[in-house]
Amino acid sequence: GSVNPSGRLPFTYPKTMADSAVPYYHRQNLGCLVNKTFGECEHEWPFGAGLSYTTFEYSNVSLSVAEGHTVDINVTVRNAGSVAGQEVVLLFVRQDTREGNVPETKRLIKFEKIQLGAGNAKVVQFRVGATDVGIYTNTIGRGLHRVVTDGNYTLLFKADTKCNSSMPQQPLCATFQAKTVSTSKWGYSS
Repeated sequence: GSVNPSGRLPFTYPKTMADSAVPYYHRQNLGCLVNKTFGECEHEWPFGAGLSYTTFEYSNVSLSVAEGHTVDINVTVRNAGSVAGQEVVLLFVRQDTREGNVPETKRLIKFEKIQLGAGNAKVVQFRVGATDVGIYTNTIGRGLHRVVTDGNYTLLFKADTKCNSSMPQQPLCATFQAKTVSTSKWGYSS
């Protein structure tokens, strides 16, 4: 083809109709019954799936706490193929535990589309703040508010990356901690 495709699916395409209600951000306590065993749901094409005539490699993930209660995370993306191409760099957040409710397995918070020639690399940086990792709570009589719960958060690149407390640290994952500094401010540490 004269055009190198670079789009990504904005949803999960289920393998069977029985799995059609499972979105990419399914909670950690949800799953599917596969061969009489409770486990992960199989997808025909998962969230973020896409095709290209080239391949991209991710490396050198680094995380630093920035001023203003934000976290900066960087990743190097290299076009390892022989043709130019575009890549959608996806950044997700996950939280192993959360007070009050069960967290999502992961949630897309940022993305950037980049173009790289064959063999070229680029460092992609995202700044993550409280509005990115916070969740909405609905306290009766107080309305809908976004809050950041204390605890460990993991930022991860690519839709197929898995990072959780039962696995060794993956190279595309970085963890930081959010802690209440006052009633209206949050602090981060790596």
